[in-house]
Amino acid sequence: ALVFLQQSQMPDSHIASAGVLATWAHWEKQVMWEKLAMWDVDTIYFSHDSHELCLTDFEHLEQRDLICIISALEHNTWFTKLRASANTAKLSGEVLDKILAVVAKSMSLQEIHLSSAGVRWEFFQKLSSAMGSNQYCNLTTLDLSLNFVEDRGLAGLGAVLSHFPRGTRHINLAHCTLTGKGVNNLAQSLITNKLSLNSLTYLNLAGNCLKEEVTNLVKIGRASCRERV
Repeated sequence: ALVFLQQSQMPDSHIASAGVLATWAHWEKQVMWEKLAMWDVDTIYFSHDSHELCLTDFEHLEQRDLICIISALEHNTWFTKLRASANTAKLSGEVLDKILAVVAKSMSLQEIHLSSAGVRWEFFQKLSSAMGSNQYCNLTTLDLSLNFVEDRGLAGLGAVLSHFPRGTRHINLAHCTLTGKGVNNLAQSLITNKLSLNSLTYLNLAGNCLKEEVTNLVKIGRASCRERV
């Protein structure tokens, strides 16, 4: 007959053994899940010729299970886009840290979409550092809309974009609690980078409190026209 004891009734050595077995079972389950996730990423996306990793495809999973999926982008050159917009819940700190790790290492990622991810300005300072630390960073599209970027988060991005070696094509900063001062500084960074003047085709600043004059935005238009003539 099988006898089930409460943990309080078990000897200390048996409790320790039970803990080891539980940890081992959890580890085995995690390894098995990571293999399945990598198979999904490497096979399903490849078979559909899709280069965009969209986290909403895995919305049935817990956020901690997304980490090994996002990890695929660190060294996998197949994917060029990461769509991590959160429709129903904020992205967890662990998921955001893994996204930063991808940006710091990926050579193929060209677009990152974080619209409505529920992140604050501190994350965007870290994102700037990740972009700046990756000499092979190919990001040309940034969708950061509907987040609390603020001028403090935008300052770091502006500093990186001012000397970004590949220019910038698409920037969405709609509803990011920005002021005219922060936008002027960003515009100056884009003017400084001649490649951005040639490549920039989309800049969305709707829904921000731009009470100050944003004269540098006008300068972007004029400078861009001169560069393309």
